[in-house]
Amino acid sequence: MSTPQEEDAGSLIPALLAIYTNYLAYRAAQGNVSTAWTTVVDQIGLQSFIGDQLAMIAARALARQREGLGAGADELWTAVPQGVAAGVNAGLQTVAEALIWTDEHEDVPTKDEDGLIPTQSDPPEELALVTAQAVASAAQEATAEAAGWRFKTWESIGDRQVRETHRALAGQKIRLAEAFTTIDGDSLRYPGDPLAEISNRIGCRCTLRTSR
Repeated sequence: MSTPQEEDAGSLIPALLAIYTNYLAYRAAQGNVSTAWTTVVDQIGLQSFIGDQLAMIAARALARQREGLGAGADELWTAVPQGVAAGVNAGLQTVAEALIWTDEHEDVPTKDEDGLIPTQSDPPEELALVTAQAVASAAQEATAEAAGWRFKTWESIGDRQVRETHRALAGQKIRLAEAFTTIDGDSLRYPGDPLAEISNRIGCRCTLRTSR
């Protein structure tokens, strides 16, 4: 069973491959990238590579958020711009911090180093998934908040692959301004939160549901 985020992730693969290529070119010319994700966005030109795709993923997530609400969806329409902006920002941060991690854990990469450079045959699928998830969750949370909604609920796909820390969060309903706390003490504003530990993001298929 695939989630909407898993379906969205595939659209990010070409852009992520292009980003890694540009990252290599920057490293070869300039040396290390910044440790500040906002600076990395500018250094590597992430917005131009992936901004449009992130905005489309955010828009699709907001469409799903409104499904089945009927007239109740009207109040969310006015907050769509805030949601899309928040989703794009979360996606850019996720990708930028992946590049920072790579920069801190690898020597200057070359195309001759097997396994280091993502390729069409070995694409960055995990990064694509966690990026799509962060975009969708952040967009939905920001839209709900801007529309005056108050709550969010963590939803798990409920199969055997769900990690223990997320299984314990399933069904938890908290205020939008709060963060979910896992049994290992990590805090997540939503599934895929780029501020959370990578161990609580990579491979996650959970989703966020917002409510009044």
